[in-house]
Amino acid sequence: MANPSKLASRILGCLVSTVVIGVFLFAAAVFVGPGFDLPVTMDPCAGGMQRAKGKRTGADIAIVAGALECFRKDRGGYPAGDRGALQGALVPRYLQEIPRTDAWKRPYIFTSLGPVQQNGLSAGYLIGSLGCDGRSGSERYSGVAATYAADLLLVNGSWQTVAQPFARPIPLCQQPQRF
Repeated sequence: MANPSKLASRILGCLVSTVVIGVFLFAAAVFVGPGFDLPVTMDPCAGGMQRAKGKRTGADIAIVAGALECFRKDRGGYPAGDRGALQGALVPRYLQEIPRTDAWKRPYIFTSLGPVQQNGLSAGYLIGSLGCDGRSGSERYSGVAATYAADLLLVNGSWQTVAQPFARPIPLCQQPQRF
């Protein structure tokens, strides 16, 4: 049988070690915590998966915009109307299909801008996605620990968003794109 004084000293040693480690962790949290930004966030629109979805959505938007630019080059304007008009004008000559939803499973925004010209074409277009949060007007983007809720909007070939990591160059006129 073990000596009771040795057993008591071992228990006391473990207790003291636990208290010392707890005090150290508390001090680290208090003194280092306020000035230290961890890339961990509770924001559902942050993280690698949302970044990948944003990049895919930006690429889809850029491909459709490239087809619209080819259409304008051939016809002198952009198709007037909504998604239905866009589908009829671009498929199958410029695109094999037009994506219906962004990476967050929400419908893309397709609209013509400006007055309809006499030839039935419009002077501009807007293609977009409401981003991760699905709300119009979200403009959050903050670098490394980013939140990808910002709207992705392309107006007449120019990105109108603060979520620039998703902005993709518009492809040149080429073979129909497949999604």
